[in-house]
Amino acid sequence: MSCPFIYSEDYSKLIQPDLTGWCLHLICLAGTGSFVYGGSLYAIRKNDIVIAPHPELITSADCGKDLKVCFVYGDLKFINAQMPANHYGIKGGITLLSDPVIHGTKLEISLLKADFLNIKKRLCLADSDYYKESLGAAAAQMVYDIFMAHRRRDSAADFPQGASSVVKRLTELLESGETLHHREVSYYAERLNVSPKYLSETVRRLTGDSVIYLINRYAGPVITNMLKDNSFSITQIADKMDFSSVSYFSRYTKKLLGMSPAEFRKKT
Repeated sequence: MSCPFIYSEDYSKLIQPDLTGWCLHLICLAGTGSFVYGGSLYAIRKNDIVIAPHPELITSADCGKDLKVCFVYGDLKFINAQMPANHYGIKGGITLLSDPVIHGTKLEISLLKADFLNIKKRLCLADSDYYKESLGAAAAQMVYDIFMAHRRRDSAADFPQGASSVVKRLTELLESGETLHHREVSYYAERLNVSPKYLSETVRRLTGDSVIYLINRYAGPVITNMLKDNSFSITQIADKMDFSSVSYFSRYTKKLLGMSPAEFRKKT
């Protein structure tokens, strides 16, 4: 497998315009610095956590006095495959484009530093029989520790009710298991009594992602959980999820997981 993580302590390597589909996870251990994300300038200081799910939008990074950081770039497709269908990262994504900086507690920073170093160590074990699995476990632990800080920050956030309500209701529909049968933007727009265009524009503005991306974020873990259950054949899963054909299900799965259903079962 290609390496799904990049670990670094070099702030000059923060700008990675080619890492579309990846996510930056950074902790500031000392000093101060700044960066431009999505056209806005953000400052960081000791104990700040930066979560940027669109690293291609980072256009500059300035190193302040005594700045010390460590960060991990992670492939979102790999990370999301480790997460359950219902997890905070999907909801929390609403706030990250507008404010990617979270001021962490000492405990949160300590946990994340250990998580980053664990990933760094695992990256050196590419010849291990369980390289992918150990990286997956390390990624899941890192993300759950990030959720702890992210959820604490967002619980006190205040957002415009009209637009954020639409996104909130969309995630509630997705969490309820609708992706088992429905993966079309038009379906969710109808359920929410808005036009597909309004839904798409609102989701993009608040999360930086498309509706299809969010739908796939929920559908992916549903598919992986079913594929891990060998009591279902691939044909039965395709039928259960209302795909028009097994070949269409295979193409959809390969797009989401980077491998066909058969390949996924062979590797798990």
